[in-house]
Amino acid sequence: MIETQQPALSRTTSTPAASSAPAVISATPLASPADLTELVYLFLLLGTALVGWGGVVLAELGLFAPGPVVVVILGALTATFLVLRRFRTGKVGPKTVDWVPVALVLLCVPLYFRPHEFILGGADAGVYVNTGVNLAHTGALLIRDPEVAQIGRDVWPSLFRAQPAGSPVGFVRFPGYYLSDDQPGLVIPQFFALQSVWIALAALAGGMRAALYMTPLWGMLGVLGLYYAGRALFGRPVGALGAFLLAITPTQVWFARYPTAEVLTQALMWGGFYAWAVFTSRDEAPRPLGLVAGLALGLTFLARIDVPYLILLPAGWLVYRLMTHQAQRRDLWFLVPFTALVIHGAVHALVFSRPYTLSTYGGVSFLAHEAAPLILVAGIIGVVGLVAIRNHSFRGDAAPFHALVEQFRYPVRIGLVAGLIGLAVYGYFIRPRLGAIQWVPYPYGATEVPLSDHENMVWLGWYLTPLGIWLGVAGMALIAWREPWRRIWFPLGLALMATVLYLYRLLNNPHHIYAMRRYVPLVIPLFTLAVAYALVWLWHSLAEDGGRRIEAVRHSSLVLRRLLPLALGLALVLWLGYQDRAVLPQVDYAGLVGQVSDLAAGVSPGSVVVFDDPAPVGSGALIGTPLQYLFGLSVFDLQVGWSRAGLAAAVRLGLGQGRPVYLLARPGGEAAQALADAGLRVELQRRATIDVPYLEWSYDHFPTAINRLVIPLDVYRVTGPAGVGMR
Repeated sequence: MIETQQPALSRTTSTPAASSAPAVISATPLASPADLTELVYLFLLLGTALVGWGGVVLAELGLFAPGPVVVVILGALTATFLVLRRFRTGKVGPKTVDWVPVALVLLCVPLYFRPHEFILGGADAGVYVNTGVNLAHTGALLIRDPEVAQIGRDVWPSLFRAQPAGSPVGFVRFPGYYLSDDQPGLVIPQFFALQSVWIALAALAGGMRAALYMTPLWGMLGVLGLYYAGRALFGRPVGALGAFLLAITPTQVWFARYPTAEVLTQALMWGGFYAWAVFTSRDEAPRPLGLVAGLALGLTFLARIDVPYLILLPAGWLVYRLMTHQAQRRDLWFLVPFTALVIHGAVHALVFSRPYTLSTYGGVSFLAHEAAPLILVAGIIGVVGLVAIRNHSFRGDAAPFHALVEQFRYPVRIGLVAGLIGLAVYGYFIRPRLGAIQWVPYPYGATEVPLSDHENMVWLGWYLTPLGIWLGVAGMALIAWREPWRRIWFPLGLALMATVLYLYRLLNNPHHIYAMRRYVPLVIPLFTLAVAYALVWLWHSLAEDGGRRIEAVRHSSLVLRRLLPLALGLALVLWLGYQDRAVLPQVDYAGLVGQVSDLAAGVSPGSVVVFDDPAPVGSGALIGTPLQYLFGLSVFDLQVGWSRAGLAAAVRLGLGQGRPVYLLARPGGEAAQALADAGLRVELQRRATIDVPYLEWSYDHFPTAINRLVIPLDVYRVTGPAGVGMR
């Protein structure tokens, strides 16, 4: 982007009343790419957006194979090249290199590219990985499982986990894999598809281990997105410092290695905010930036289920543009791709992820009262856009509207600043003393978990540090008081909405560090950007010797103007580094890929494997899921209270087809004896042990201890006549 020749921080008067408008840190909005690094970033953002969207379509259609994928990639890269060529038409070209993103990449690579070997079932991260690798193997998002279709429904309670009453489906194949009630053998993976599609793309290119490296890439792009968004909004120093702080935050390091969709969402949102900020900064800004913003922000509807509120702000922007007679045909560069992806996201939710959508939002009542209005709003945006094509001369006099805004500017700003500070004081100091831990049932683990939403802001401070929390609050207050709302309302308004929502209610199993995933896309980047704003503002404000300063301050300013922000910044960096002490060296489940590979190699290809584990979420869910979807075995997991008829059905399926049958049993299992009693030969072949490290799961303290997941398994070969019965 074009850097101005003015100082990064414009001078301010001593009081707001002395100027007609609050001063801003970034003197002039940036208009278009001016350096090679920014052009490369735009190429990555737009290219990955097009490839990701095309990949989701292929996965939905069952056409995700090397040939169609190569066509999509080549088409996306060609389209990206043609779009970005338009930036050259405005006499702007890649003449320089901005070394800040280069430095950020060099920082992120050693921090992030040591991914957790999370291929376990029974957890969200494992579902993404197993779904993605299975997509690479089968070419389809929805899974056709012929073994399930051949198992009688009368024994499903023994082999598949029953869901609570009122759930959209009766059973799951494994945790995170719904079984269709009306299409025998159809398995519907949980979650939206974009993260799994990118895992599948990496698996096609380099196999299972390569698939684990997609998440670190998104973590790095998220840091770059915050840099460019911060630079567009507040100038290069704020963007650089905010991105650096985000890069070293424990949550960013952890979830950049943990294969869920949080850092993917973060990269899309902040990349979209960057393109949006530049696209809307002036009418002369390159129109393709609207396309980048629409694609990046719209793709979040294919990445996560909890972003419907995102549609409200673009809709509000369109209404504002129409009310003030500022709508233009160029707005369609954003509105068309964004609307298309909102509609695609709604279709995906209702067709390809229907059980997940229904279970998340409470069934049909959500569809009637929430999803339908969402689609309606998207449709209205599209219709207005089409009208704009036919009659695009909307320019008029917006002065009355702006005069009204100007009249109430200071009262609103005062109220906003007071509200931000008041909510922060309440959330950090008062709410923890008023609330109490509530123990609630957790059906998935057949246990109870403590809900401690009243501690949310304090526990966020475990990772951002208390200093980071309050510098962030100060930065948000400064932004609310000083910055033009026209530039900041969308990205910071959305981030603030997410912050208030998730600090009020986490909506997650609250064990740490896992619970912090809610804050990764928007909340923590908002705080680090606000911290950077506060420190940069302090750096410049203390450097001024305004005439109204008292004498003592004037004499001490030589020291304060540099040492105070430097001391605060250094203290925060060191504190964040200390909080990284358990996260940086730890790779969760290191060695798991090799151990599960050895276990799979110890049974014959095409085998039927039955797990016997008395735990509610046992080895059948944890290890059976990757054996099924990563290694192509047919796996059944005996459920709590299984019957001999269910065990017989799984064993007969394999023996009747002439396939090897294995029983993998934890100590205390009874299936081996039941098979022997039925006259089958059950031969113990070996004892295998899964033994890997993981960061502790804590509910009431900052996690630092390293525990070990140890799963001993007895591996039996089951043989005998296919017709042998069991009673």
